Amino acid sequence: MGTERPNGPGHDGPIPIATVGLAFEFPQDATSEESFWEMICEGRSASTEFPPDRLNIDAFYHPDENRPSSLLLRGGHFVKEDLGAFDAPFFSISPDEAAYMDPQHRRLLETHTMLSKTAASPESSGIPVDKCTGSKTSVYTGSFTNDYLSILQQDFDAEQRHAAMGIAPSMLANRLSWFFNFKGTSMNLDTACSSSMVALHLACQDLRTGGCNMVS
Repeated sequence: MGTERPNGPGHDGPIPIATVGLAFEFPQDATSEESFWEMICEGRSASTEFPPDRLNIDAFYHPDENRPSSLLLRGGHFVKEDLGAFDAPFFSISPDEAAYMDPQHRRLLETHTMLSKTAASPESSGIPVDKCTGSKTSVYTGSFTNDYLSILQQDFDAEQRHAAMGIAPSMLANRLSWFFNFKGTSMNLDTACSSSMVALHLACQDLRTGGCNMVS
């Protein structure tokens, strides 16, 4: 998002804000604006059964919700991308550190790289990422789970010197700010289900008060 105060009379109200780039990763085929819109128009669901590489659902499923150590549902909404296929060297991250990075951190970095390409396209704002380097750009993120921490804690023998930084939700926004050399506010929000809305609200406030020129 970006903002610029219009000149001339009659422009004393709130500063208009524009969305200058968009990137996301939704479940299944909803990986682009076009495919996501197509899924909505066709009324398709992205729900699938648990992938075998994540859970042996036949071993845990049972229709009785009161049965101990069982699952009532057979599926959910899962992204297609291999969460382990992370290009750590591209982001100047060592293999050891990458192994202890929460998948949320990995996907955020990669999705933001897609965003930088989208924002630079003629169809969008035409702002190349090198023009943003060192700029007064803020980063606001919202997150609400830390499942990877539970997984790491199951392996007591693993050396976890990178775990603190790799799983800390506070590092989500910081990773983007560091990699792209953004100089604005860098903050992660956790207000449960409203995290993304609160992050968006604070981002708009930051723009309108002049705290930054753009928000990522």
